[in-house]
Amino acid sequence: MLFTENLSWDSHIRDRILKAASTLNTLNRCIRIIPRIVKEYIYKTLIRPILEYGCTIYDNCPLYVSNYLEKSQRSAALACTCAYKDTSHTTLMQELSWSPLNIRRNYLKLCQLHKIICEACPPYVNDLLRLERSVRQYELRNYSKLKLFRIRTETYRKSFLPSSTRLWNSLTPNLRDYTSHNTFKKP
Repeated sequence: MLFTENLSWDSHIRDRILKAASTLNTLNRCIRIIPRIVKEYIYKTLIRPILEYGCTIYDNCPLYVSNYLEKSQRSAALACTCAYKDTSHTTLMQELSWSPLNIRRNYLKLCQLHKIICEACPPYVNDLLRLERSVRQYELRNYSKLKLFRIRTETYRKSFLPSSTRLWNSLTPNLRDYTSHNTFKKP
Protein backbone atom coordinates (compact mmCIF):
# COMPACT_ATOMS: atom_id res chain seq x y z
CA MET A 1 0.00 0.00 0.00
CA LEU A 2 1.24 3.45 -0.88
CA PHE A 3 0.34 6.20 1.58
CA THR A 4 0.70 9.87 0.78
CA GLU A 5 0.80 12.92 3.03
CA ASN A 6 -2.75 13.90 2.13
CA LEU A 7 -4.02 10.29 2.59
CA SER A 8 -5.11 10.04 -1.02
CA TRP A 9 -5.37 6.69 -2.77
CA ASP A 10 -4.43 8.09 -6.19
CA SER A 11 -0.78 7.03 -6.05
CA HIS A 12 -1.61 3.52 -4.77
CA ILE A 13 -4.22 2.93 -7.46
CA ARG A 14 -2.00 4.32 -10.20
CA ASP A 15 0.77 1.99 -9.01
CA ARG A 16 -1.64 -0.98 -9.15
CA ILE A 17 -2.72 -0.02 -12.66
CA LEU A 18 0.90 0.26 -13.86
CA LYS A 19 1.75 -3.10 -12.36
CA ALA A 20 -1.29 -4.72 -13.98
CA ALA A 21 -0.48 -3.01 -17.30
CA SER A 22 2.84 -4.82 -17.57
CA THR A 23 1.10 -8.20 -17.31
CA LEU A 24 -1.63 -7.00 -19.65
CA ASN A 25 0.99 -5.95 -22.22
CA THR A 26 2.41 -9.47 -22.13
CA LEU A 27 -1.09 -10.81 -22.69
CA ASN A 28 -1.62 -8.42 -25.62
CA ARG A 29 1.55 -9.71 -27.30
CA CYS A 30 0.15 -13.25 -27.26
CA ILE A 31 -3.38 -12.20 -28.23
CA ARG A 32 -3.65 -14.41 -31.32
CA ILE A 33 -1.76 -17.42 -29.93
CA ILE A 34 -3.55 -18.10 -26.64
CA PRO A 35 -7.15 -19.40 -26.59
CA ARG A 36 -9.78 -17.13 -25.06
CA ILE A 37 -10.43 -19.28 -22.01
CA VAL A 38 -6.72 -19.17 -21.13
CA LYS A 39 -6.66 -15.38 -21.55
CA GLU A 40 -9.64 -15.07 -19.17
CA TYR A 41 -7.87 -17.34 -16.69
CA ILE A 42 -4.72 -15.21 -16.92
CA TYR A 43 -6.79 -12.10 -16.23
CA LYS A 44 -8.59 -13.61 -13.25
CA THR A 45 -5.44 -15.05 -11.67
CA LEU A 46 -2.72 -12.53 -12.53
CA ILE A 47 -4.25 -9.16 -13.40
CA ARG A 48 -7.47 -8.78 -11.40
CA PRO A 49 -5.80 -9.59 -8.03
CA ILE A 50 -3.32 -6.78 -8.70
CA LEU A 51 -6.16 -4.35 -9.40
CA GLU A 52 -8.10 -5.48 -6.33
CA TYR A 53 -5.19 -5.42 -3.87
CA GLY A 54 -6.37 -3.46 -0.84
CA CYS A 55 -9.68 -2.62 -2.50
CA THR A 56 -11.72 -2.98 0.69
CA ILE A 57 -9.76 -0.06 2.09
CA TYR A 58 -9.57 2.25 -0.92
CA ASP A 59 -13.19 1.81 -2.03
CA ASN A 60 -13.80 5.38 -0.89
CA CYS A 61 -11.57 6.66 -3.70
CA PRO A 62 -12.88 9.43 -5.99
CA LEU A 63 -14.91 8.44 -9.03
CA TYR A 64 -12.24 9.48 -11.52
CA VAL A 65 -9.72 7.14 -9.87
CA SER A 66 -12.26 4.33 -9.84
CA ASN A 67 -12.78 4.94 -13.56
CA TYR A 68 -9.04 4.36 -14.12
CA LEU A 69 -9.47 0.88 -12.66
CA GLU A 70 -12.50 0.20 -14.84
CA LYS A 71 -10.53 1.39 -17.86
CA SER A 72 -7.79 -1.14 -17.17
CA GLN A 73 -10.39 -3.89 -16.80
CA ARG A 74 -11.85 -2.79 -20.14
CA SER A 75 -8.40 -3.13 -21.72
CA ALA A 76 -8.17 -6.66 -20.34
CA ALA A 77 -11.64 -7.45 -21.70
CA LEU A 78 -10.60 -6.21 -25.13
CA ALA A 79 -7.49 -8.41 -24.98
CA CYS A 80 -9.49 -11.47 -23.91
CA THR A 81 -12.19 -11.12 -26.56
CA CYS A 82 -10.05 -9.66 -29.39
CA ALA A 83 -12.83 -7.10 -29.82
CA TYR A 84 -12.52 -3.70 -31.47
CA LYS A 85 -11.68 -0.71 -29.28
CA ASP A 86 -15.07 0.93 -29.86
CA THR A 87 -16.99 -2.11 -28.59
CA SER A 88 -19.40 -1.30 -25.76
CA HIS A 89 -17.97 -1.85 -22.29
CA THR A 90 -21.23 -3.35 -20.99
CA THR A 91 -21.41 -5.75 -23.93
CA LEU A 92 -17.89 -6.98 -23.21
CA MET A 93 -18.62 -7.42 -19.51
CA GLN A 94 -21.83 -9.35 -20.21
CA GLU A 95 -20.10 -11.57 -22.75
CA LEU A 96 -17.29 -12.40 -20.33
CA SER A 97 -19.62 -12.58 -17.29
CA TRP A 98 -17.37 -10.14 -15.43
CA SER A 99 -18.86 -7.74 -12.96
CA PRO A 100 -17.59 -4.14 -12.74
CA LEU A 101 -14.78 -3.63 -10.25
CA ASN A 102 -16.88 -1.34 -8.02
CA ILE A 103 -19.40 -4.18 -7.57
CA ARG A 104 -16.53 -6.59 -6.89
CA ARG A 105 -15.21 -4.17 -4.26
CA ASN A 106 -18.61 -4.18 -2.53
CA TYR A 107 -18.68 -7.98 -2.67
CA LEU A 108 -15.19 -8.22 -1.17
CA LYS A 109 -16.11 -5.71 1.55
CA LEU A 110 -19.12 -7.83 2.47
CA CYS A 111 -16.97 -10.97 2.55
CA GLN A 112 -14.52 -9.25 4.86
CA LEU A 113 -17.32 -7.99 7.10
CA HIS A 114 -18.78 -11.51 7.24
CA LYS A 115 -15.40 -12.80 8.42
CA ILE A 116 -15.43 -10.15 11.14
CA ILE A 117 -18.97 -11.07 12.19
CA CYS A 118 -18.09 -14.80 12.28
CA GLU A 119 -15.03 -13.87 14.37
CA ALA A 120 -12.60 -15.33 11.83
CA CYS A 121 -10.38 -12.25 12.08
CA PRO A 122 -7.90 -11.25 14.79
CA PRO A 123 -9.50 -10.23 18.10
CA TYR A 124 -8.71 -6.53 17.74
CA VAL A 125 -10.75 -6.46 14.49
CA ASN A 126 -13.60 -8.56 15.92
CA ASP A 127 -13.89 -6.15 18.85
CA LEU A 128 -14.92 -3.32 16.54
CA LEU A 129 -18.27 -4.93 15.78
CA ARG A 130 -18.68 -6.75 19.07
CA LEU A 131 -19.06 -3.39 20.76
CA GLU A 132 -21.84 -2.44 18.35
CA ARG A 133 -23.70 -5.75 18.78
CA SER A 134 -23.45 -5.89 22.58
CA VAL A 135 -25.78 -2.90 22.93
CA ARG A 136 -28.83 -5.09 22.20
CA GLN A 137 -30.52 -6.54 25.28
CA TYR A 138 -32.61 -9.19 23.54
CA GLU A 139 -32.95 -10.76 20.11
CA LEU A 140 -35.24 -9.14 17.60
CA ARG A 141 -36.33 -10.15 14.11
CA ASN A 142 -33.66 -7.90 12.64
CA TYR A 143 -30.94 -9.17 14.97
CA SER A 144 -28.63 -9.92 12.07
CA LYS A 145 -28.60 -6.23 11.17
CA LEU A 146 -25.71 -4.21 12.49
CA LYS A 147 -26.00 -0.93 14.31
CA LEU A 148 -24.93 1.96 12.10
CA PHE A 149 -21.92 3.95 13.17
CA ARG A 150 -22.19 7.57 14.23
CA ILE A 151 -20.89 9.55 11.28
CA ARG A 152 -19.79 13.18 11.26
CA THR A 153 -17.75 13.46 8.08
CA GLU A 154 -18.25 12.34 4.50
CA THR A 155 -14.81 10.73 4.44
CA TYR A 156 -15.64 8.53 7.42
CA ARG A 157 -19.02 7.63 5.92
CA LYS A 158 -17.22 6.19 2.89
CA SER A 159 -14.65 4.27 4.94
CA PHE A 160 -14.72 0.49 5.41
CA LEU A 161 -16.83 -0.16 8.52
CA PRO A 162 -19.63 2.40 7.98
CA SER A 163 -20.06 1.65 4.27
CA SER A 164 -19.83 -2.12 4.83
CA THR A 165 -22.40 -1.90 7.60
CA ARG A 166 -24.83 -0.13 5.28
CA LEU A 167 -24.22 -2.78 2.60
CA TRP A 168 -24.69 -5.56 5.17
CA ASN A 169 -28.00 -4.16 6.37
CA SER A 170 -29.25 -3.93 2.79
CA LEU A 171 -28.75 -7.69 2.27
CA THR A 172 -31.68 -10.06 2.56
CA PRO A 173 -32.01 -11.75 5.98
CA ASN A 174 -31.23 -15.22 4.62
CA LEU A 175 -27.86 -13.98 3.28
CA ARG A 176 -27.01 -12.30 6.58
CA ASP A 177 -27.80 -15.49 8.52
CA TYR A 178 -25.19 -17.68 6.81
CA THR A 179 -22.82 -19.04 9.42
CA SER A 180 -20.29 -20.58 7.05
CA HIS A 181 -18.02 -18.11 5.30
CA ASN A 182 -17.62 -20.42 2.26
CA THR A 183 -21.37 -20.54 1.64
CA PHE A 184 -21.60 -16.78 2.06
CA LYS A 185 -18.87 -16.18 -0.54
CA LYS A 186 -20.62 -18.22 -3.24
CA PRO A 187 -22.45 -15.83 -5.60
